[in-house]
Amino acid sequence: MTAILEAPDRLLTGPSPAAGSESLAAHNVRLGPIPRGGPDLIGVIERSGLLGRGGAGFSVGRKWRSVAERRSGPAVVVANGAEGEPHSSKDRTLMGASPHLVLDGALLAAAAIGADEVIVYAGADHRAAVAAMDRAIAERASTNNVPIRLVEAPVAYISGESSAVVNFINSNDARPTVSPPHPRARGVAGRATLVQNVESLAHAALIARNGEDWYRSAGRGPTSGTALITISGAIALPGVREIDYGTTLAEVVAGAGGATADIQAVLLGGYFGGWAAVDDLRDLSSIRFSWRTAG
Repeated sequence: MTAILEAPDRLLTGPSPAAGSESLAAHNVRLGPIPRGGPDLIGVIERSGLLGRGGAGFSVGRKWRSVAERRSGPAVVVANGAEGEPHSSKDRTLMGASPHLVLDGALLAAAAIGADEVIVYAGADHRAAVAAMDRAIAERASTNNVPIRLVEAPVAYISGESSAVVNFINSNDARPTVSPPHPRARGVAGRATLVQNVESLAHAALIARNGEDWYRSAGRGPTSGTALITISGAIALPGVREIDYGTTLAEVVAGAGGATADIQAVLLGGYFGGWAAVDDLRDLSSIRFSWRTAG
């Protein structure tokens, strides 16, 4: 199996990011209209094994269920594309190329958990992604049952943390809060809030179309599915790639055109990760973080 996936209906199967964002009409021709959603989708997402792509790797289905099982009142869905991690560009690439896939996922999540508002939270410095999401929201303005609005996240490493997201939307202050309640209990405007990474939502939109078995058909070892990674440094073709879970670092480097210098170390997991000697990692299975290499 190659490191770079080219199977139909995966996240990066659509138009090249260099071609600009996909229109709603083109999106519907390629994938079909958004499927009918509802609470039953939560079980499908749970059984698929989809894990969150924001960093924690928590079960997406369980996260949706925790909000859906609240006692009363409508909820809010926040599609989190702040992506403040230095050298990571997977979320902005996805939003810039396939904004309607992200919106499909957010609207399906809203239908599943009983939300009456969707907020797209995109990094203010990711101008192409912000513009793509803004256009996509406008294209759907006359057809959505759930209103969607765009909030630009401040340029700060911590602004994508879930409580910081809610705090900024509520009070224009993107600092995390350390005291309860959790956003899933009381978040935006005091309502139960699902804060979900945009890649996670895009995967959910494809699972809703293709089923849990389709999602599990990709991946090696105990973790199913595919993931977007960012690879940079001493690499011939740096950028965002979609890979099977379980793909080794050596395969990722080969799929990105190979090294342009003698790589000595690899930074795993961004700035909360750490450097490791490349000889210790060549056959290490991939995880969902960005990679940066040092020659």
